[in-house]
Amino acid sequence: MAAVAWIRDHSLDVDADMRRFYGLSIEEAASTMSSVEFYGLALRLVHYKGAVFNAISAQHEQQQQEARNATVADVAAEFGDMIEYERA
Repeated sequence: MAAVAWIRDHSLDVDADMRRFYGLSIEEAASTMSSVEFYGLALRLVHYKGAVFNAISAQHEQQQQEARNATVADVAAEFGDMIEYERA
């Protein structure tokens, strides 16, 4: 489900790559093929060096940077209610 939402949220990148790699706009692809075919082609776009690949790479790099910058206090603040502390 997250992949479908990502495709929707990045429709301009998907459209650009659909045109470049498949010769179809999103509208043409959606109206001429089944949803399984459409999403299959759209999900393959991450493997081609285009707008979708660049967007995924940037998103991954941002997540990596955020993880590197996270402090113990940040993690504790986010997950503190899930951690059980033993009191002496």
